[in-house]
Amino acid sequence: MDRASRDPLRSFHETGYAVIRGALAAEIEWISTEFDAVFREAGIVPSSHTRTYLVPFLDRSKRLCTLLDHPGLLSVLERLIGTEFQYLGGDGNYFAGDTPWHRDTDYGLGFVKVLLYLEPLKRETGCLQVLPGTHRPGEALTRWESELRSGCSPEGEALENRPGDLVVFDHHLYHASFGGQARRALALNFCPPCETPEQQEHLRRYIASFRRFWTMPMHGDALRNGAPPERLRHLRQYPIFSRRDALRLLMRRLNHS
Repeated sequence: MDRASRDPLRSFHETGYAVIRGALAAEIEWISTEFDAVFREAGIVPSSHTRTYLVPFLDRSKRLCTLLDHPGLLSVLERLIGTEFQYLGGDGNYFAGDTPWHRDTDYGLGFVKVLLYLEPLKRETGCLQVLPGTHRPGEALTRWESELRSGCSPEGEALENRPGDLVVFDHHLYHASFGGQARRALALNFCPPCETPEQQEHLRRYIASFRRFWTMPMHGDALRNGAPPERLRHLRQYPIFSRRDALRLLMRRLNHS
C-alpha cells in the first residue's frame, strides 16, 4: 500500500477531494435510523424521481448533532481547515437520477463539504464524480471548463464509497453524479474562521443564499443547547450574520435585478 492510500488527505489541496474510508462505520446504523426519522417527523415522503431535501438537518435531531463532536470527523476538518473551523450548516438528501456538473459556491476560499452516503455507491449507481484540480485556477480548470461550455459531459473520477466513508471536497470543485439509484446522503459544510472584512462578507453572502429556506438563525436549538464547549467553538461566527443582514442583502439583490 502506498503512502497516498494510507493518507487520503495528503493530496487534498492539489486534487480538491478525498475519501476517508470507514471514518463513521461504527455509527452508521443509528445515523441511518435518525436520518429516516427526521424526514418522517417532518412529514416528507421522498420522491423517486427528483431530489428531496431538508435544510437545516442536524438541528432536527439531538443525536445527529453529536456528529460534530466525533473524533473521526474532527480530525479530518482540523487537518484541512485548522482547529478553529466553523460549521456552515448542512442538509439531508434523498437523491434520485442525475446531478449535472456544477460547483457548490463561488464565495471565498477554503469552504469544504463532507458527504456521508447511507447506501454503497459505485459509478453506475450514482456515486459522486469529480474533475480533479478544478477547485483552483490553472490548467485543469481551464481545460474542463472549456469542455463543459462546449456541451460535453466529461467522465470524471468516480468516488465509489460505502456507508461510513466520508467523501470530502472543496466547494469550488466541479462534481456531478449520473445513472443514480435512489440514495440518501447527509451533507455538512465547513469553512476556516472568517476574520477579515472580505472573508466575513463572503460568509454573509453564503449564508444569505439559504434565505429561501427561512432558516435564520442557521444553528438551531438542538445544536447549541447543552453543546460541549468544543462544539460551540465551531459555531461562534454565525452571530456576525443577523436577520437585518439577510434583509439588507435581499433588498440589494432586488434593486439590482
